[in-house]
Amino acid sequence: MSSNQAHQQESPPPSKTKQENLNVVPNDATIFAAIYEMRMKILDMESDMRKLGAHHAQFEGENTAQMEELQRQQSETSKKAQMFDKMMKARCLLIQPGNRWNLNDRHEEIFLAKPSNCLIVQHHGTKKGFRSVRAESMVARQFGIFYYEVKVLLLRGESLNIGLATKALALDECVGRHKNSFSYANKGRFWNDGTVDGGNTKFGVDDVVGCGVNLATRQIFYALNGKHTSKAFDCPMDLFPCVSLEEPGDSVETNFGPNFNFNLADEFEGLGWGK
Repeated sequence: MSSNQAHQQESPPPSKTKQENLNVVPNDATIFAAIYEMRMKILDMESDMRKLGAHHAQFEGENTAQMEELQRQQSETSKKAQMFDKMMKARCLLIQPGNRWNLNDRHEEIFLAKPSNCLIVQHHGTKKGFRSVRAESMVARQFGIFYYEVKVLLLRGESLNIGLATKALALDECVGRHKNSFSYANKGRFWNDGTVDGGNTKFGVDDVVGCGVNLATRQIFYALNGKHTSKAFDCPMDLFPCVSLEEPGDSVETNFGPNFNFNLADEFEGLGWGK
């Protein structure tokens, strides 16, 4: 064999060109694997899109609900502001913020702290017994609402009464338990002109008791911690705010207005005056 023939026999087969490699057709398994991988990616993308859509819908819903609630509150606030504006223009709301307890119309064992405003009342005696005090200004006679509140600071005795009385009530007697006086007692009783007339929630230290008069109908109502708590009681003219303490050391702090726990606008609205 010649050297040329030997060389030809040992030469490797020619390699495939790049074009020939591109023309290789993949088998079925390869195609299936590629399609499966692509399908899984599509499913993942669809899942992400659904989650994104759900979050968006939730955000939209919460945002809409918050906006609707805000609009409702703004509308109610606006209505109450308009109602108060009408009341004030008509001089209907007579809460007498300048009122205070009368230094010259109190039991000698009633101590009035802060003489400048006389709003804190304390039983300063040494023996148990009712000690009362009346305010300087009586309940107004004009149309509207008269109202004041009392916060209980200390209550060790069995009885604390908050209400209204005429000048006829003796200062060693309890408001409400005698003729021409009315009160809400800490044990939940309503005293009406000397007799018990129904009852409601008891109150004690840190509670805020309100007493008011609808001047249009001359009816008394009470509130406890900002909520209406009684029926209406008929009352005579010439009543004064009055509190009676029974146990030495018992004390209350008074608020004659104009800012109260009780919403007077709701009282007007409930009576139909704000419509």
